[in-house]
Amino acid sequence: MDEPHNSAEPHINMVELRSLSNIVKKRFPLITAVTMLMLLIVGLISFFVLPPIYEAKTTVLVTNATQSLPSGNQMDDFDSFLKGISSITALTMNSCIQQAKSEILMLRIIEKLNLHERGYTIRSLTKQISVESPKDSNILSITVRDKDPQLALAMANGLSHELIALNKEKNLEIMDNSIQAMEKQAELVNQRLAEAATEKETEIFINTFTSLKEKIVQASIARSIESESGQFIEFSPAQYPNQPVKPNKILNMVIALFLGVMVGFSLALILEIYEAQHIQPPESEQVREIDTNQN
Repeated sequence: MDEPHNSAEPHINMVELRSLSNIVKKRFPLITAVTMLMLLIVGLISFFVLPPIYEAKTTVLVTNATQSLPSGNQMDDFDSFLKGISSITALTMNSCIQQAKSEILMLRIIEKLNLHERGYTIRSLTKQISVESPKDSNILSITVRDKDPQLALAMANGLSHELIALNKEKNLEIMDNSIQAMEKQAELVNQRLAEAATEKETEIFINTFTSLKEKIVQASIARSIESESGQFIEFSPAQYPNQPVKPNKILNMVIALFLGVMVGFSLALILEIYEAQHIQPPESEQVREIDTNQN
């Protein structure tokens, strides 16, 4: 009983395909017109309305990046504490990214390049900048997009230079504060040493004073190195962008072609359904269709 039903399915599918093919042939001018109109509109917008966007990219190398900060139990003893404050703090890549997108850095770029004269604000500049770091690497990739290729180049290289300078300034400030704090602590320990009442107290204060002096020397050396190098190094400066990255005119035209065909075909189906429901064919055509179906 199921065989006649199954054998009828291919016939029904063929009829449906023929119907769709007839609709396409009948409404081909409409489909073509809609497609050409879509291509024209998207082409005018892509070529004459949307401004070209240029992209400049620079990379910065982080010399002492780490995946995570040390946990609290690693800083429990006094020597570890002194070692921590007498050396440059290691940065995670996430903290480096946050530094590169910080408001103070955006403000420095605006002031350096006089971007306020062009109407730039911290918020608008931040939207044009993206900072990322490839997985398992210590490289920051800074990308800037702008309508002006020369300005995009200047902002990208300016960001890397200001990031390096800002990081160096902050590290030197931290090192100076650490050295001053250890020097004050060394003076207090020296005073306590003079007031020590027992031999054990004297030994403790001597060891503490010696450790402080050693860490002060180490911090001074680290500060000297930091003033010459720093944690950030410009790895690859940005190059002048010759071609815009947006709009993608070819992709836009391909999408417009696809949408035009789809919209045109949909309109053709709607018209066929409307005519089938509201417009009756002449009697002669009805007879011709019946004869054709019978044959």
